[in-house]
Amino acid sequence: ATGNGTFDGVNSFGETLLRLSPTLGVVDWFTPSNWASLNSFDLDLGSSGPIFVPGTSLLTMGGKGGGTCYLVNANRMGHVNTPIPQTWQCVDPNNVRSGLSHHLHNSMVTWGSPSGVNLYTWGENDFGRMWRFNGTTFNTPAASVSNVLPPQGMPGGMMSLSSNGSGNGILWVTMPLSGDANHSSVPGVLRAFDATNLTRELWNSTMNAADNMMNFSKGSAPVIANGKVYLASLSRSVGVYGLTANVTTEAESAPVAGSTAGRLVRVFIDSAASGGAGVIIESHAVGEFVSLTINVPQTGLWGIRPLFKKFSNRAIWQLSIDGGNQGAAQDGFASSFIYTEVDLGTRNLTAGNHTFRFQVTGRNGASSDFWIAVDTIKLTR
Repeated sequence: ATGNGTFDGVNSFGETLLRLSPTLGVVDWFTPSNWASLNSFDLDLGSSGPIFVPGTSLLTMGGKGGGTCYLVNANRMGHVNTPIPQTWQCVDPNNVRSGLSHHLHNSMVTWGSPSGVNLYTWGENDFGRMWRFNGTTFNTPAASVSNVLPPQGMPGGMMSLSSNGSGNGILWVTMPLSGDANHSSVPGVLRAFDATNLTRELWNSTMNAADNMMNFSKGSAPVIANGKVYLASLSRSVGVYGLTANVTTEAESAPVAGSTAGRLVRVFIDSAASGGAGVIIESHAVGEFVSLTINVPQTGLWGIRPLFKKFSNRAIWQLSIDGGNQGAAQDGFASSFIYTEVDLGTRNLTAGNHTFRFQVTGRNGASSDFWIAVDTIKLTR
């Protein structure tokens, strides 16, 4: 598929989908009838690569022409004025962001789902959409539409799909987390959706600080291989995502490495707690602390996620690991009992034992004391 350029149907094939011979000679071609307008306004047909509909001679593609998709028979491509099987509005057909550009900058994705062949599009300034093939054309409207709308601007979503045959389909999409990636380097996010129901987001890389994909690379779709998802970043790195085993230490099982002299450190019993128990320090002033020894099974970058029990007599506390503060201070106050897990960022930790200190830094004006209650310490990869 070509972009802007001259077209004469003989030697010049700008804005054209081409079928080439093994020696790269032109065998057949399709050119939208409005090719001159596309060319004049920099609306490259080839900004989105063509993809075959599985089990057919039909291929589909979009481009920058206002969100239009084309379904073309590779055996009879039609040239300029011959009708093709289907032309439809595949980006923002519902005018979600009317007046903005609706380009496709990424290849579309197909999958043979349990309900039939699906085509996925995610143009800029639009939601992700799933189109169901009926054996001849794609049904409209879309069979499923996501509820995630990228920030205004380029380039929409870069997609790949993993599945176990016709089951367990996951649509992997990377897009800007904020800002327009057209001429700027912006933060990105990797998202995973149920490929049969795009309203169901399974996971995204903002859920855990350890999964931060850093700066978005607008030309790079996720690569799936060996049970992992590989993602390039403009932060000069490649992220590797896969199933990992979190390590959760029950506070009541962790050795107490130290505490403020004269303050009671005890195990509390609560059926709502993980493992049915946790650890409390009955502290009464700023600076008082309890330290727990946490074993790290292997060297690497770990996400730090303690689970603590809030109540009306709790302190504001700060976690430190081996003497260095980790994340922001946490307010333990609540008017009633509630368990809260917090993401305190990431830390490079060596294999072995480390000292996690929970230290009082203050208290909420509504709190009656300075207690700290810790349920678990979760390490995530």
